Amino acid sequence: MMKKLIILFLIITTTVKVYSQQSQVKIEASNFKTVEGRIAINLMVNGIEGTFILDLAGKTALLPEFAEKIGIDSYTETTLQDLPTVRKIAAAKKFKINTIAFGNNVFANTLTSLLLEGEAANYIKKLGVSGVISGSFFKNVVLTIDKKNGKIYTSTPFKPTFMRLTERTSGDILLGGIPEFEIKVNNKPTKVIFDTWETGTLSLISKTLIAVKPNINTKGKISGIGYSADNVNAEAFKGQDISVVNMNLKNKLITINPNLVKPVVGLGLLDFGLISIDFQNSKIYYQSYESTKINEIITEPLIKIEQGKVNAITKAEFIEYIYDYKSNKDFVFKGDKPVIIDFWATWCAPCMKMMPEMEKLATQYKDKVVFYKINADKEKELCSKLNIMALPYIIMVKPGQKPIIEIGNDVSKIVSIIENDLLK
Repeated sequence: MMKKLIILFLIITTTVKVYSQQSQVKIEASNFKTVEGRIAINLMVNGIEGTFILDLAGKTALLPEFAEKIGIDSYTETTLQDLPTVRKIAAAKKFKINTIAFGNNVFANTLTSLLLEGEAANYIKKLGVSGVISGSFFKNVVLTIDKKNGKIYTSTPFKPTFMRLTERTSGDILLGGIPEFEIKVNNKPTKVIFDTWETGTLSLISKTLIAVKPNINTKGKISGIGYSADNVNAEAFKGQDISVVNMNLKNKLITINPNLVKPVVGLGLLDFGLISIDFQNSKIYYQSYESTKINEIITEPLIKIEQGKVNAITKAEFIEYIYDYKSNKDFVFKGDKPVIIDFWATWCAPCMKMMPEMEKLATQYKDKVVFYKINADKEKELCSKLNIMALPYIIMVKPGQKPIIEIGNDVSKIVSIIENDLLK
């Protein structure tokens, strides 16, 4: 009896723990497009939007034109460890990006990037994108790719609830954020990396042939590896069974490519299922589309703005009520009354000290000035767009005028700007 009670207690405890974890998951969905079969996503870099190829096994790298556009003018020489471990890339310089964001879940300050040049730059320019983004950018989230529906999900701190624990396998996150895990090829264990630059299903290096022993040999060509548009001679093999986690992908094309440092699985794997990469816990989930049910992500309605208080708003209200940065490059104020927007964070002592003072000002200037506050930790894409690097960051603007920026918690300056600029 006691044994049964203990088992029941463990089951209940585990269920509660799993439910608690799932209820804490913050998930964000973003659309992506494909460029020559590769995934292209929109990023906000130093406040400028650009399109980047997702290259989990590579390095973040920008075209010189885009680097100039976002205001980069200081470079250092690259070293051997700066270069990708999986393929060669032509880059002689590196630099620091101030802010880069993908939605609100993925954000980085001072991210190191390479500057593309030569043939690599020409190929990326031909694709019509601004550069490539590496796996290291996603190190703080769980990245889920749904190729069938053209969606990328970023979730914190756990996997999305629609990915089952039974589809999980252990892996390694190599230097640079490169996912590595084990699959079976004809029942033989093979360690592979997940390379989103590769458009095929599986590419093996020549020394792996001994273990695989492919049974059909036809000569052909495959696209060049890395950022080269050249083709290289290779041998393509059919008739192999690939097992990934709990799925069997039979009779899929396997490519033998001597240019690779390690065997890779590419985007062809995602023709059959979704992949989730938990970078922090080194876990990989792979699940068929047929067994995946993605619940609709509910968008919260816009809040109602109240006079005489500091209204807590999100990016959605900022775009709706203040400035639609997705439609206008210049700050075009949409309101009909002066506003003050306070960007803050819980860890920012000056922000917390200033907050009650802002509430007093909101009461004092009720019906004359509308007060807002935005949590900088939760609205990272917006902060990147506005190039916010220090808090508290105060934006003050009235209809028909350019915004006035004040950094710090000097309330007397805020009052002076209200009296001498916003209300005149």
